[in-house]
Amino acid sequence: MRSLVVLAILSSVAAVFAADDLKLENRADLIKKLALDPYISSVRVKDRIRDVKVAIIDQGFGKRENLVRDLPLGRYEVVETYDAKLIETFKLGNPATQKALDGSEHGRQMAMSFFSLACPDKDSCPFVYLLNGNGITNMERAVRFAIENGVKIVLYARNQEYGGNFDGRGYLNGVVSQAASRLIWINAAGNYGKMVHNAQVSADRDGWLKFTTKSGETTRLKLKSKLARNSMKLVLAWNRYTDVEESGTDRDLDFYVYDETGSNILKIKGADGNEREIKSTLKQVVGGAGVTLQPGESFMPREIIDAEIPKNADGKSFFLRAMAKDPSKFDATDRVRITIVPQGKVVDAIEFEDATEGREIMIPADNPLVIAVGDLTDASANGPTMDGRAKPEVVLETSVTQFNDGDGSSGTSNASALFAGVVALMKAQEPDLTREDVLRHVKKTRRADLRRPGETQGIDNMKIEDVRAVHGTVIDAVNEILGTPNGRSPVVLAGRYQSNGPYVIALDRSPLELGTTFPLPPRDRNPDHYEIFLVPYRDGFGRTGVWCYYRDRARAQGAPEARWEEDLKREPARFVRVTRARRIEKDSRDAQELPIWRTPAPADARGR
Repeated sequence: MRSLVVLAILSSVAAVFAADDLKLENRADLIKKLALDPYISSVRVKDRIRDVKVAIIDQGFGKRENLVRDLPLGRYEVVETYDAKLIETFKLGNPATQKALDGSEHGRQMAMSFFSLACPDKDSCPFVYLLNGNGITNMERAVRFAIENGVKIVLYARNQEYGGNFDGRGYLNGVVSQAASRLIWINAAGNYGKMVHNAQVSADRDGWLKFTTKSGETTRLKLKSKLARNSMKLVLAWNRYTDVEESGTDRDLDFYVYDETGSNILKIKGADGNEREIKSTLKQVVGGAGVTLQPGESFMPREIIDAEIPKNADGKSFFLRAMAKDPSKFDATDRVRITIVPQGKVVDAIEFEDATEGREIMIPADNPLVIAVGDLTDASANGPTMDGRAKPEVVLETSVTQFNDGDGSSGTSNASALFAGVVALMKAQEPDLTREDVLRHVKKTRRADLRRPGETQGIDNMKIEDVRAVHGTVIDAVNEILGTPNGRSPVVLAGRYQSNGPYVIALDRSPLELGTTFPLPPRDRNPDHYEIFLVPYRDGFGRTGVWCYYRDRARAQGAPEARWEEDLKREPARFVRVTRARRIEKDSRDAQELPIWRTPAPADARGR
């Protein structure tokens, strides 16, 4: 998960786990935000929730002893290998070939988040199969196992960056559709926001692919690395997949990372001390009966680079390039997608300067039968799909979980796990609940977002009234300086940085207009270049007022250069950051329409 966050924020809210007193510290807050109280307290739901069968499919669930420690006793079963009879009956490969779970913790974290909402109390939990989905063969077996064992909800909190044409089809989506047509399949939208470039294939006379960016047409896409050793996966995929995994293609592309000069392939030292070029140059070939891959060949229309990229020199960029070995084989129907997948836990350690807007939904979240779940962070992938369908279907306003052992997570994987818990409660209330019933309860809304590229922390959106309760003096000052024509405040959005940081208000105009009262930057009038903070004060005579501070965003990441910045670090809640937000009008075409989830009352669960 791109935005995995380890948290240690402690309170006194009890969770429902049986072992070692593990507590979800923000459970009460999640229940309130998701309006789950009527379900949690319902006798009907408590009586029926144990009959709801759920499958969580993942590549790994961590150590078995940790599952025993962290999950409700007797309410889950790990299925790592599949029964030979099931495999033979449905022709799912060789029963003697069983690929093990990979040992990663992702599945365990998803199970913890799911159970934290799906259990009204410690004695009332759904039954969950933790199914091995490590590899396409195991995915096929997991799907068939879920169908044959009466599972009603599947949670798959992962995605692939290749394997389909980003239109809901392809071999993996074919497998998923078998289950999604029979039950409710919930999928993470993916944490690919601002990490994707989509393009039509066209090449210059040397075979280099040409991309359209904000700066114009180019054969080089810009990438910045902000860490000395920045682990990432770079994926080049193109739309030549079929429903057969190994059908192959004669359209051959190669993929390169160039250094900051743009003239040489980037080289890094390996474990053996030798330098290697950062590139992937497999030869794509057509599959078929009797075709055997030779070294360096692939049936897959994709190239993958796994590397630790060094930090860029100040202001410089690395470049991503792709070459068509035979451009004449490509035509106007060919599309490419370049995706950057951060592998570390530092948020915003990579900047893909030439990312394109939208069309970030991967596989199988792009499947028309699944419910793709996102959140309100920049990392959350947005549609539409390549065939024009809106995605994700559901957006949660928060995806953060905070456990009392310091564990926790956020991002679209966690959002999908929490949403699966909501749907399990609804399924207990209404056993015949369908995907269509669920989707009746999203509230499509046009809204601006406080987050923007370059932010190093997430921001929790809040009601303006909630910020006013703490910082009424600041909001009143802004209203007085900028005016409230037609009774409308210029403050249109509000929020707060996570972990008890400063508050944020967003205006429907440039915050530099506060310069009519405060001495704001005299030279550069671009508000995106500055961070502007207001802080209230009370003088010795009991009079209240507001101080204004600003700093160049280019140095905001460095050491404090003014006394007030020390106060900001020491007492961040005293400060209100002022930023820009465009007022979203009802008929605005360029405003994204977000399907925000609103849990219905139990009596309305099926939309009657």
